[in-house]
Amino acid sequence: MMNSKHLLTCLAALLLASPLALADTIANWTFETSQPAGSPGAGAWITNIAAEVGPGVAAGRHAGNATYSTPAGNGSAHAFSSTAWASGDFYQFAVNTLGFQSVTVAFDQTGSATGPRDFQFSFSTDGVNFTTVGPTYIVLTNSASANNEGSGKSTSVWSSTGSQQSAYTVTFDLSSTNSLANQPVVYFRLTVADGTSENGGSIGSGGTDRVDNFIVSGTPMPTSPTLTIQRDGANVVLIWSDASYALQAAPNATGTYTNVPGAATSYSEPMGDPQKFYRLVR
Repeated sequence: MMNSKHLLTCLAALLLASPLALADTIANWTFETSQPAGSPGAGAWITNIAAEVGPGVAAGRHAGNATYSTPAGNGSAHAFSSTAWASGDFYQFAVNTLGFQSVTVAFDQTGSATGPRDFQFSFSTDGVNFTTVGPTYIVLTNSASANNEGSGKSTSVWSSTGSQQSAYTVTFDLSSTNSLANQPVVYFRLTVADGTSENGGSIGSGGTDRVDNFIVSGTPMPTSPTLTIQRDGANVVLIWSDASYALQAAPNATGTYTNVPGAATSYSEPMGDPQKFYRLVR
């Protein structure tokens, strides 16, 4: 027989189901207003590069004395570029993912003929311990080519007056990496994997690599409707605030759930009825 205790126990195991949400931009660096430049010195960071959209800070670190600049982007006036690359040097992007899940990262990247070719993508939630994602990826050379770096992709040189070329876009789908969801800070790094240059030789001191349109996206985390339980005479009343959720009931927790007729945002159940389990779905 159902009583208040039974009903509270059932509702403690309330299950919520929501439709898939569309991805939102969490942060986006276009480098149109944040334009890092200068030579901070060997082993020093260049940082405090704010995202144009959303909460985020970009940075860079080279073992050598790199020069940072903002030349033409991928169909835009500016990108983030630097010289003096060596294995282990990196660009870093830090972002707040609070309220978001199913994170993805996309960016445009290219290099000069003597710039670094092979990069590794990684992430961290503490800025110290980084997890690499997939194998090393090859950055396409900033050139007019019918088969850039043997990729089968046709490209033109980056230009501030041209259109954005998708051939230069690199994407990492991290939607299944739950540790990146709802974090106060997540770090993403683009790190040089070895000493190979875009032309197949060794990286030159004046060789450059540049990044543009670095976008971190995610879907909003689902929120539960407000649910209250109260006694009304011989009945127990279920009340929830979101009418888009439907109340379903089953005789046991793993049973077949069916919609409760007439339950819009409230439902009254006599305490003497058989035990039932409830869930809200939409």
